[in-house]
Amino acid sequence: MTNNSDLKLFKNIINMFKQGTDNFLNNIFELEKFKKYNEKKQEEERQKILDLQKTINDLLKSIDEELEKNNLEKGEKIFLEQVKPEFDKLKNMYMGLA
Repeated sequence: MTNNSDLKLFKNIINMFKQGTDNFLNNIFELEKFKKYNEKKQEEERQKILDLQKTINDLLKSIDEELEKNNLEKGEKIFLEQVKPEFDKLKNMYMGLA
């Protein structure tokens, strides 16, 4: 009779160990799924950041181009309004001397 109860106890211990192992493996599997999900989300967020950085850089480049264009236009306007008349006077004086 002791052998039978020892066998039963041993089977119960094996079953509990198996259940614990199954639960442990299920937990590991769930953690792996969660980890992969988080890695995918992190990669998506990294890509969004890269896309935003590219958009910002493109906008800054456009702004710089417009500022440069406006500065050239402003510089041309200043030249035409202020410098050119003085230059023309000097040119006329020189031509008068020649």
